[in-house]
Amino acid sequence: MEADVRVMPHAIVVLPRVIPSLSPIRVMVAISFIIILSVLFFSQGKSTTLGRLSFDDDVGHREDHFERASTAANGCSMEKETTTTANTEGDGHGLLALATREDGEQEPASPRARSSLSWLSSPPSPSSSNSLPCKVVKNVSTLLLFVGYPRSCHSLIGSILDAHPNMIVAHEYNLLGKWVTWPRSKRTRQHVFDALYRTSRRQRETIRSTHPPPGRYSYGVPNQWQGSYRDEITVIGDKRGALTSRFVDMAGVSNIEELRRTLNLQIKFIHVVRNPYDIIATMSLRKNNLRTVNKEQKHLYNSTYVNTIARRYFTKLVRGVLKAKQMPHPMLDLRCENFIKDTAAEMRRLCKFLGVSCPTGYIRDSTGIVRSSPSITRHHVSWLKSTKEFVQRKMQDYDFLDGYSFEV
Repeated sequence: MEADVRVMPHAIVVLPRVIPSLSPIRVMVAISFIIILSVLFFSQGKSTTLGRLSFDDDVGHREDHFERASTAANGCSMEKETTTTANTEGDGHGLLALATREDGEQEPASPRARSSLSWLSSPPSPSSSNSLPCKVVKNVSTLLLFVGYPRSCHSLIGSILDAHPNMIVAHEYNLLGKWVTWPRSKRTRQHVFDALYRTSRRQRETIRSTHPPPGRYSYGVPNQWQGSYRDEITVIGDKRGALTSRFVDMAGVSNIEELRRTLNLQIKFIHVVRNPYDIIATMSLRKNNLRTVNKEQKHLYNSTYVNTIARRYFTKLVRGVLKAKQMPHPMLDLRCENFIKDTAAEMRRLCKFLGVSCPTGYIRDSTGIVRSSPSITRHHVSWLKSTKEFVQRKMQDYDFLDGYSFEV
């Protein structure tokens, strides 16, 4: 276009001087050339102007949209709520075009993927959304964290809580571990809640599937709300008991307090307890990818290894629980054996502690996935007499372990 701008004025100035010396045919050719050049010049100028207007309009829409998204991520603005969650189900996916990575985090899509603005006018359906709408994010009042020990019913209880219509509880997302590594831009209610929600949605098709592979136990609760919610979410959480205990033990309470202040909500802990002898035995078995052993295999899990696990249980896990109990956040102690024995009563305790309703259908469907009796694995490994006595002696120091013994 720049070349045309230079040629047009030059041709107009020179033409009057040249025309007298030209034959009529050459004059006609020159005039035709001028006309064609003029048409091309003005048509390109008009299309360029329209192109600039279109580009400026596109950029303006993008900048306005990204500004609303940034505001919403930090404060969940009312403007964003009225412009991007217009449908009643409210997927909140009018923020950014995002591409999901395997680890469940999300990153901006490529510039090419963002080049089209069609997604602005067509929010995805509720079944495909990976983002929570603003009004749902605002209504979350409680962050639930598990503390305790591996192999102690955490997965079962977390899955049942996730089936509640107003709770989302992800399975082993490791929120505290991720929180300390995230940049400040990710430490927002929107990002944290979306991450837990996405994790819960994925696990509805895996560990919490209601159609597991033959022979495999599933934590899926039929007819309920795992990986989804009804109307609102009041409690959102992460089931990562043993790692949370170790995190509290090693990193202290400052990061949890920062999490509470930043997200501006209440933190509640659930402490699930199981007979320490069974936990220690199961940890020893699972270390070798086994659930049980026969008499011939029992010698493979010698008493020295069991002794190491027993001491680790009290030095790393119980110590973290005690530090969490010193924090100014409510904590509910819950025994695995009691939960299995009387699931309905323990579920009502949980719901009351978390401040949510406990519908009859929710209790009925959740009770249906619980086994009739707890697994007793302490007899599947070899124990030194000194190890048994060590565990019994240490249990007496903690009231939440009162009543447990090797025989009971």
